[in-house]
Amino acid sequence: MVIDDTKNEVDVFGIHEGKVLAGEVKVKAAEFSKDEQIVRDVALSRRLGADIHLMAATDIIDDGLQSQARELCESYGLELLVLHEPQLRPGLADQRDARDRRREAVAAASTPRPRRGDTKAPSTPGPEPRT
Repeated sequence: MVIDDTKNEVDVFGIHEGKVLAGEVKVKAAEFSKDEQIVRDVALSRRLGADIHLMAATDIIDDGLQSQARELCESYGLELLVLHEPQLRPGLADQRDARDRRREAVAAASTPRPRRGDTKAPSTPGPEPRT
């Protein structure tokens, strides 16, 4: 963690592909939407002399948050590197899909079947028996 003279901090500061990288890592991407967090984070990366701003979270960072960060980075002349669940936890999506399929199969198997008498159409009178 690096703290600047304004007492703001970045979680990651280092070199990536020969360029200075600075940025934030959140457990929940929703944290980026609070209290102008992205604005402060990108501005701090610029003040620290970064070439790349990192925006990372262990879950999915939605397109709106990524767009906001990208616009700010472009206005400051920074590149944006987004790392989130697809890159940081690639097997998780597969696990979630398998779990959802199991739940659907269990739900389908546990759906009550109509009783036999409920499935027949109402009877209509047939021909009179011959006597």
